[in-house]
Amino acid sequence: MDGSPSPSPGSSPSFSPQLSPTSSDDDNLLGMSPPAGSNLPVTMPSPPPEYGLSKKVSTNDPTMKLSNERVEAARNDNSGRVYRVYCDGVFDLFHLGHARVLEQAKRALGDPSKVFLLAGVCNDEDVHRYKGKTVMDHKLRCESVRHCRWVDEVLPDAPWVIDSSYLKKHRIDFVAHDAIPYQDNSGTASDSNDVYAFVKKQGMFLETQRTEGLSTSDIIVKIIRDYDEYVIRNLDRGYTKRQLNIGKSWEMRARWHENERKVKESVNRTKENVRETQDAALAFISEFNPKYLLRRNSANGQVYGPRYYMHRLKKNLPARRNELWHHSIGLARALFDTSRYILSYLNPCGYCCRAKKYE
Repeated sequence: MDGSPSPSPGSSPSFSPQLSPTSSDDDNLLGMSPPAGSNLPVTMPSPPPEYGLSKKVSTNDPTMKLSNERVEAARNDNSGRVYRVYCDGVFDLFHLGHARVLEQAKRALGDPSKVFLLAGVCNDEDVHRYKGKTVMDHKLRCESVRHCRWVDEVLPDAPWVIDSSYLKKHRIDFVAHDAIPYQDNSGTASDSNDVYAFVKKQGMFLETQRTEGLSTSDIIVKIIRDYDEYVIRNLDRGYTKRQLNIGKSWEMRARWHENERKVKESVNRTKENVRETQDAALAFISEFNPKYLLRRNSANGQVYGPRYYMHRLKKNLPARRNELWHHSIGLARALFDTSRYILSYLNPCGYCCRAKKYE
C-alpha cells in the first residue's frame, strides 16, 4: 500500500503466483483454485448471457501493431519469465465487469502463472476532480480490489496519466486496458484524446475487452431510476428520514406512489370479480334456458315439458341465487375499495393526514 517497488517475482526461484499449481491450502479450501497436483484448469463461473464482452477495436495504429507483436512474443516465451502486467482504474462499486477485466489481464499470456498482476487504484482527489464523485472511498476501493482472486498486488494512489517514471518504478512490462480511447481531463497526457497514448507508443499496451451493459455508471443509473422504490424500501427497513436525507414533503410524495399502487391492485381485483360475476350470471341464466336444456337432453332422446323445467328451477334456484349473490357482494366490495383509493389518490393531503407516519 505504500507504493514501494516490490522484489521482482522472476528473481526468486521460490516465487509462486496466486494461480500457480502451488497455491496455498487456504485458497483450496475457499474454492479459489484446484487442489495441488490437479490438472483441472482454473475457471470462473460463466457470466449471464446479457453481459457479453465488447468487440475488439480494429485500428490501423502502428503502435497497436507493435504492442500486439510484443504481447504475442511474450505469450510464446517459454523461458519461465514472469511478466508484470499493470491494470488501473477507479474500481468503484466493484462488480463483475471489473473482475472480468482483471481476469483477462491475468490470462493474457495464456498461462496465468506467467503474469504478476498489478492493480492500480486512483485516489479520491484525482477521481473527484477529473471524473466525478465516487460511492466508496479510496481505502474501501483498494480493499475490494485486493480481495479479487486475480490480483497479486494493489498499487494505491495510481496516477491518472501513466508516465515513464511510473513504469520504471514498478518494472511494468504491459499496461492492460480496452483500446477505446479514454479522454484525458487532467491536461497532462501527450494526447488529450487518449490517456494511454504514451503506453501505446512504447509498445506496452495489452488490449482487454469491456463488459457491455455493466459498469459503475450503469449501476448508479438503475438506482436513480428506481429511487422512490429504494427510499420506501429503506424506510420500511427502519432507516430514518435524516439518514436518507429526505424531508417531510417527500413523505407525501412517497405515500402518493404507495396509494397509486393500491389503486392499481384494487382495480385489478375488481376486474377479476367482474369476470367471475359475469361467468356466474351466464351459468345461472343458461341453467334454466329451455333451448339449452332441450339441446342438452335431445342427445338422449329425452325431451321434458314445462313442469320439469319449473321443478328444476325451484330446486336449483336457491343454490344458484346464493352463488350469484356471493359474487355480487365481492364485486361491490371491490368497487368500494377502488372508489376509496381513488378518492384518497385525488386528495393526497387528506390521505397523508390519516396515514401512519414513518418515524
